Amino acid sequence: MSDEPLDSSLTRCTDLEGYYAGKTILLTGASGYVASGLRRALETIDCQVVCLSRKRLPADKARKAELRSVQVDIAVGKQCPEGMAEIDSVFHLAAQTSGKVADDDPIRDHQVNVRLLLNLLESCMKSEASQVIVFVRTATQVGLSEDLPVKEAFHDEPITVYDVH
Repeated sequence: MSDEPLDSSLTRCTDLEGYYAGKTILLTGASGYVASGLRRALETIDCQVVCLSRKRLPADKARKAELRSVQVDIAVGKQCPEGMAEIDSVFHLAAQTSGKVADDDPIRDHQVNVRLLLNLLESCMKSEASQVIVFVRTATQVGLSEDLPVKEAFHDEPITVYDVH
């Protein structure tokens, strides 16, 4: 297996503003740490960003981007909001990230982390559009690796419930 991502043109794109300009981006987990940073970066681009979060997001004053905040919990059986056909790119950053919480309630952890992803993918498929989906997960899903940084080609050997989900 190669270390090359499936679509290496996206990772080699140095003109992010040119790539995302005029596009509509769905950002799940928009109130989280990584998504907040990405949201701030996207604000500098002339695009539309649909921010999904279980929490109400503060009203940011975007410089170039048009931001729309949607408070929804897509992990509990609800589909993504209407308009998925208009979405060009999806950054899926929503997750329950506590190993202890996962161990304490593995069924709920599965619902939040796995069902959430399935709901998102089903919504994309129903839209019949062709979205680019950036799916972010933890390096611990490959287990305890001595070879760092962890690469995409590494075989998964999860050791905790959180890593499995």
